[in-house]
Amino acid sequence: WDVRRNVTLTGAYGWYYQSHPFVRYTADPNGANQELPHYHAIQYVLGTRWIPRESSLISVEGYYKTYDGLLISEETLARETEDDWSLRSEKLLPERDKEAYGLEIFFQQKLATNWYGTVSYSFGESKTVDEAYGERPSDYDYRHVMTWVGGYKTSLHRNQGFRNFQKKW
Repeated sequence: WDVRRNVTLTGAYGWYYQSHPFVRYTADPNGANQELPHYHAIQYVLGTRWIPRESSLISVEGYYKTYDGLLISEETLARETEDDWSLRSEKLLPERDKEAYGLEIFFQQKLATNWYGTVSYSFGESKTVDEAYGERPSDYDYRHVMTWVGGYKTSLHRNQGFRNFQKKW
């Protein structure tokens, strides 16, 4: 939605289903994992983008995602919840949930003068919940990430040292 000529609000919502990696379906030699249901995620994204001048961009975007139907092994579940260390099983159960949310701030300066670059900062948190281990940080739980890339454009043809170097070749 264009709020003003140079300010835009964006939003997205989605409900996604995805199959597990193929190796999960074949992990149990007895075929117990062949009919695993796909896990699904619900995702919300809200952001704004501001272009203060033609060569600059500032954006802020937040997200929230929930996942359910993620896999945990039957053996792990029995060991951690019932203290049963005798069970040997390759069967996987869709009993794990996950939640992730975060915010990203992004600045971009295109090459309008001699300087250009991007700076971004992201905060995110990702938590997994299951009966065996409770709530804990999950994969891709990178709390703070900052990236800076920049450069300066110059013309070496105006530099006498570079011109002398070229003549040697």
